[in-house]
Amino acid sequence: MSNVLHTEYKKKAGKDKIILNFTCGILSQSGKILLQKRADKGTWGLPGGDVHNNRCLKR
Repeated sequence: MSNVLHTEYKKKAGKDKIILNFTCGILSQSGKILLQKRADKGTWGLPGGDVHNNRCLKR
């Protein structure tokens, strides 16, 4: 997350905890959907995740 964006979120949230959640759907031209298998539960679902305060989006 850029420092500017993080600073703007902190101004609005104050000392509240900020967690950004996301999910994405990826559909191929042949109609297939990309799913991921969760390591913790073994279930299948759409790719997604979360980003907590002061964690970088780049990995």
